[in-house]
Amino acid sequence: MERGKKNVIPWIIVALPVVCAMVLQAGWSFEGLYGQDAHDYLHQAKDQHAWFLGGARPEASSHPQLYPLLGAVLGLLTGDLFALRLISIGSLIAIAMIVRKELAARGGDQRIVDAYVLIALIASPFMLRQAMFAMSDLLCLLFIMLAYRMAMRFRDDGKNRRTFGVALCAGAALATRFAAAPLLIAIGAHVLISTIRQRAWKAALAGLAGKALLAVAILVVIGRAGEGSVRHPWLIDWSIRNFIARSFDTLDGYASYAWPNVVHALFPFFHPGFLLIGALLLFFVRKEDVHVRGASLALVMFALYWIFMSGMPYQNDRFLLLVQPIVAILLFPACTRAWNLLADRSALRSALMVSLLFAQIALFAYSTRTFIRLARTERELSAMLRPYADRTIYQFSLGPAIATYGFEGNVIDLWKGPIDRFDPHAVLLFNPTAFAKQWAGKNPMLNYVGAMRLRPRTIERRADGWELYELP
Repeated sequence: MERGKKNVIPWIIVALPVVCAMVLQAGWSFEGLYGQDAHDYLHQAKDQHAWFLGGARPEASSHPQLYPLLGAVLGLLTGDLFALRLISIGSLIAIAMIVRKELAARGGDQRIVDAYVLIALIASPFMLRQAMFAMSDLLCLLFIMLAYRMAMRFRDDGKNRRTFGVALCAGAALATRFAAAPLLIAIGAHVLISTIRQRAWKAALAGLAGKALLAVAILVVIGRAGEGSVRHPWLIDWSIRNFIARSFDTLDGYASYAWPNVVHALFPFFHPGFLLIGALLLFFVRKEDVHVRGASLALVMFALYWIFMSGMPYQNDRFLLLVQPIVAILLFPACTRAWNLLADRSALRSALMVSLLFAQIALFAYSTRTFIRLARTERELSAMLRPYADRTIYQFSLGPAIATYGFEGNVIDLWKGPIDRFDPHAVLLFNPTAFAKQWAGKNPMLNYVGAMRLRPRTIERRADGWELYELP
């Protein structure tokens, strides 16, 4: 990127997620729905929407409610599903702009900052993939980064309204996802220390207490999350023993992974799904990097979240996205050093930049295939059940998707408890091949085995393992 040429990267930052969403919609009819959570968020948004128009107030959910609430508000103009997807895409773009401003505040070449933000955030395969989904992760991350940005501004100018903004964004983040708590603890501690340094500690604590109450009010009033989301089994089962564990047996079944938790929680630094050149940049990290603007806070945030995730009885790359912008901030000095090695070879730098961009987009496409296939399967299985709307449907993992695609019959989830007696002439939809190992000895498989003892009639068997039965 040579000086004097127009900088088009900010336009690419804005356009890339939008174009990717349009391509997935037009080419594969992918609407951002996959798995139970995305469908649940859509149903919650629809319930909120109906409430606005005079319907019953929605019941408390296992998910914090700010994301579907904002989707319902925007959905008054655009439709609920489009609104949820727009929030995810807009959040990714806004996150990139916040990190862009924070890195630019350190000085240096704005073009290098823009190129880095494009590669490390917008074109990060997993970040870009998450922007395609109707999920709350990126909205939560937006509030976290806004809180981070305001905390850094407070350190710069000491204006009290910055701490008010931190509290507001912290409450909004928690009202979106409780997993934000470790990151917000670090930001809150940073603001507290900065406040005590700048003013009398009594006044500082009084002011922060008021702002903490505001954050709690936002969580209670807007979040409206049920107790089950706070007392989630994963939180209850948090343990230091999980740090070195690779296999877990929980209410969500049995799972085994390639790496222990302590290593998996470090993936944002070196896994190509987060940043293709992350592992390479680690060779350019120096001790003094922790002293640049915002790095110490970012490091503490990552350390707390690393401890939090290492103790959880599961692994999921999606949950590590909450620290991706923090890792990007920490690795930026290393990227600058690597970039400066080619200071006299601008053509090579540009070629490497373009190659890296397309390589990460290719990884994004590759990593999204499974979710596109899952969404298509959900639509097909829902269509398979429509002729049986007058029957009881026994199923596992598909309940919210079936409701999304218009099935209004009686649907029973095999996961919820032992079934001693099945309704006569009911229909069973299950995938024993996919669920046999993970759910061995648990309700889904136990209930499936119980239904098979009744010798049901096979209606259809699919190549992907899904089977449809009619019970006697």
